[in-house]
Amino acid sequence: MLARLEHTSVLAENGKEALKAFLQENNHFDMVITDFCMPKMDGLELIEHIRQLGTNIPIIMITAYAEDNQLQRADHYNATIINKPVSMEKFQQAMAKAMTAA
Repeated sequence: MLARLEHTSVLAENGKEALKAFLQENNHFDMVITDFCMPKMDGLELIEHIRQLGTNIPIIMITAYAEDNQLQRADHYNATIINKPVSMEKFQQAMAKAMTAA
């Protein structure tokens, strides 16, 4: 979806790799898009680490778990949540919302 919207992305296989990529000095990110359920570090842990750095970068978290109580913590970290399945329209709306909230 990002490629169709003419955005570039950096992919990570798990939350720890995502955090490592985020922390690299040569990387500049305009937004973080993560899944809630990932190996080694879930999306909430990733968001917590990013926010502890003092950045207010826009964050979108995608999830299939609409009723998970842990997802309420994402609001505390100013993350936009979208539920699977994700359509292009839903994705674009979430990106606009996340950019506005940041």
